[in-house]
Amino acid sequence: LAIRANGLALKPDEGEPVYLVFNGDRFPICDLNDAILVHRQNRSDVTLIDFPRKSGKSYEEKIHIDAGGQVQRVHRQYDQRDTSLAVDRDWPVILVLSSDAMKALIDVSLPHRINQWPAAMLRAGLMVRGSTIPGRSFSLHDREQLFELNEMILRLKPHWLADAGGLVDQGQRIWVGSNVKIDSTANVLGPVA
Repeated sequence: LAIRANGLALKPDEGEPVYLVFNGDRFPICDLNDAILVHRQNRSDVTLIDFPRKSGKSYEEKIHIDAGGQVQRVHRQYDQRDTSLAVDRDWPVILVLSSDAMKALIDVSLPHRINQWPAAMLRAGLMVRGSTIPGRSFSLHDREQLFELNEMILRLKPHWLADAGGLVDQGQRIWVGSNVKIDSTANVLGPVA
């Protein structure tokens, strides 16, 4: 991966320009102003943004149901914390870089995996710090997390879907629009006319 010099932005109206790099395997829901503020307070070249880890459930129950709707068995799982040293390919979720850091990275060959970028940045002489901000990120490769993301967007930020689809809010979570294309694989929660 290479960063091109012509891709760098001009100085903003106020403050130092910063660049946000998002991990393409994750979908973060957070206030990006918090990420920028933490980066500026850190006074570092690069800030690796992560979110508080979800504490493990002490007890989880999964019910296995056959095609006829009958319960076949119940799988109970008790608190098992993963103590392995597995590499987290989904970390960091967001990188905030100063303009000087971006200029320094023009001459650096960055690894394909974003979790290997901090080492390359340190070798380039950049000051790298990590911070945690309020929010959550969802894996775009995990079906269960995608359902959680959909539920969260529908519950907390339904206007995102309306704005993206050119829909008009009619109140009580009803949106109306014309020439809106709905993918054939979409799960629709209500009537579409």
